[in-house]
Amino acid sequence: MRNAECTQSLGNLVKNAMTTYHENVFNGPNGETPKLVNMTPHPIDFFDANGDIYLTIPSSGIARVIFHRNYVGKIDGIPVKETEYREVYGLPEPQPGIYYIVSMLVAVAVKGTRDDCLTVDATIRDDDGNSIGCRYLGKV
Repeated sequence: MRNAECTQSLGNLVKNAMTTYHENVFNGPNGETPKLVNMTPHPIDFFDANGDIYLTIPSSGIARVIFHRNYVGKIDGIPVKETEYREVYGLPEPQPGIYYIVSMLVAVAVKGTRDDCLTVDATIRDDDGNSIGCRYLGKV
């Protein structure tokens, strides 16, 4: 393929990816913008491409998961355990038009049973490595 053809193909691929992205907009039950509820213990700051905070969502409670670690063996003398997620608590029942921002552990624990849980993604960190916000939300 020549460079012009490659560029055109790449351009079409990006255009199609963006179209797909825009077609998957989350909506509430009557087409309205859904509400985001933060179920983590801290406020979440959302940063734009310029590094500016454009939205802060305060904590509305804490969703947690009870888990158990089962011993499955050893590798080179190091114990290996498997995590079994048992119960999620503090997470409200699903409601039309509401998406809950939860920890990755909670999102993994409810995967396949709920589709209203999102996590922070593209974490922004300060110079000391502390999480100070994110760029967008993710779905497990």
